[in-house]
Amino acid sequence: MDSILEIDRVTKAYPNFRLGPVSLKIPYGKIVGLIGENGAGKTTLISLILNQIERDGGSIRIFGRDSQKEELRCKRDIGFAVDECCFHPSLTPKNLDSVMRGIYPQ
Repeated sequence: MDSILEIDRVTKAYPNFRLGPVSLKIPYGKIVGLIGENGAGKTTLISLILNQIERDGGSIRIFGRDSQKEELRCKRDIGFAVDECCFHPSLTPKNLDSVMRGIYPQ
């Protein structure tokens, strides 16, 4: 396995928008950013990678695993960063640790 993420001919169609086919491989040790105009499909692609929406075609592998068949295992190995804090301000670091520990057991 040479890639952390492999997207192969992934497609998604809506009445007024069509994404793909998209193919992409991200090798270990690389950082990739998705850039593009509003409506280009960046959020749709991320949602497809995370199985938040159902793809119409193609395949996605994360760390060599099928992202649909091994969804929970794939998601446990993915980290993310947001540009704004999405937690309630009353949560303490200890509270956040309790919440995140349930999501990321390692």
